[in-house]
Amino acid sequence: MPIMNFMIVFCNKIKGKTNLNSILTKYYRAFLTLTAVSLMLPACEEDPTPIGTSLLPADDFATLFSTDTISIKAYTMYSDSVRTTDSLYVFGRRYNPYFGTTTAEIITQLNLLGSWPGHGFTIDSVSLVLAVDRYEGDTVLYDKQIELFEISEYLYRDTAYYSNKPVMIERLIGTYLLDTIKAGRVIEIDLPVSFGEYLMRDTSKLFISSTVPDFRDFFKGLYMRLADSPTEAFMRLSPSSSTSGIQLYYRTKAGTATNYSFVFSDKSAKYRRIVHDFSTADPARKINHINDFVLDTVVYQQKVDGVYTRIELPGLAGLKGMLPISVNKAKLIMPVYLDNDIFTDGTVPSTLFLRYTDADGKKIFIPDAMLGQPYFGGIYKSDTDSYSFNLAAFVQEYLEGRIPEPVVEIYVPRSVDADLILKANSASVRPRFELAMTKY
Repeated sequence: MPIMNFMIVFCNKIKGKTNLNSILTKYYRAFLTLTAVSLMLPACEEDPTPIGTSLLPADDFATLFSTDTISIKAYTMYSDSVRTTDSLYVFGRRYNPYFGTTTAEIITQLNLLGSWPGHGFTIDSVSLVLAVDRYEGDTVLYDKQIELFEISEYLYRDTAYYSNKPVMIERLIGTYLLDTIKAGRVIEIDLPVSFGEYLMRDTSKLFISSTVPDFRDFFKGLYMRLADSPTEAFMRLSPSSSTSGIQLYYRTKAGTATNYSFVFSDKSAKYRRIVHDFSTADPARKINHINDFVLDTVVYQQKVDGVYTRIELPGLAGLKGMLPISVNKAKLIMPVYLDNDIFTDGTVPSTLFLRYTDADGKKIFIPDAMLGQPYFGGIYKSDTDSYSFNLAAFVQEYLEGRIPEPVVEIYVPRSVDADLILKANSASVRPRFELAMTKY
């Protein structure tokens, strides 16, 4: 049987051998079988004979067959303890009839744009400034108030903080009325002059250092949350802006008007508290199954560390006995549920991600994602109302024992402000898993 170019491309590497001729000689003597598998849940309903025949010329394989032994099981999952030590500042409260109420709170250090210049001063005014990158809710914030606290715990940049961590509060600074969002998406909230005087009570502490106690030891940080109100306000602060923070406006002894900034910064240690209250959802639309491993006809994705989807491919375990195998194609296709109200072509996330849990319990991007989005996929296709993901590298590494379980998780990236419902399990339009591989 002649060796085809296709077989050379997908030939497995041999330890200790780098010469291509020796590899070809070894595999020329071996019997080659191309197995093309097209999988649907719960069983393939089409004639299996032609499935996958477009992958190779008709004389380039010995046996072609289809199997329904690999099923797709999808579940809606949620964890209230998610690591949130990143640059994303989200704040406020939002409601969705499917997901209920989401509350986001910010706990952050204040950083200094520069050391104190060392002159006398008189404070004129103090403001909390929030540079808003994205916003949901009424732009007129007349009925919304922000609660501001000083925290008592020093935050460390190299420490993992989680979304359900209790906040260590030193004292309530005050409750203040939010102002209208201005041009450029900036919210400016007037604070009492006394708070500025409190921050400036020892100007020798107004410096930042990596070796000795500095301002972050003197004033450990702020905790911000939205007070109860009947309407929504949910915002993401600009991650690259140095505008957000405390602005102190003062006059020098010479009468010069100037300002000093205590800012939110990428250099500041921070975390966010996220609370998802699913019980407040519309009873007719609420999620019925979370973390209970019930095979519902839909599964859910939620932004801001909310619910996500667990996909199990248990039948892949049976392929381990067929090694050596080279996985040529492995594609997961997930159809989207649209209600033409909240979920439409224009509201679903443009991109979804996939991750898996390694042997140490860490959640990691699947290896295919490292090859770039054009290869990996995960992009919404409006013509088919679906997302597709390439999993060939993931399946290969699972079969060879480098990934512990045939399980992936679909989730909304933190940079994406959208929720989603996917069809699953026994839905009328079901997920598909397409697999093509070469057995040596």
